Amino acid sequence: MIVKQIYDILRRNELVNTMEEYSVDWLMRHKSTASYLVHKKRDLSIGAKISLLSKIKAKITSIYSNQISLSLNPNLICNLKIAETIIAKDIEKMFNLQIKINNT
Repeated sequence: MIVKQIYDILRRNELVNTMEEYSVDWLMRHKSTASYLVHKKRDLSIGAKISLLSKIKAKITSIYSNQISLSLNPNLICNLKIAETIIAKDIEKMFNLQIKINNT
């Protein structure tokens, strides 16, 4: 499930501490959304995936402009790009769409 995969990536990189924080700050949903989806073995809606992809892209851009984050965690960009790719490939597969991912 993408909801859990992305949460695990963000948590490992210390971008979230709890599922509640992930739900509110990254999914822009109610604080119990991620926990509920995992519990029910359901995944994010297409709208939530697109929104999350947008948040991840914005975070990557933000990190590039703030080099301090990269010196603290040099793998941060790489891990966020992995999350970006996971979501983009899922959207491509579901809707036969091409999602542009910058490889900078």
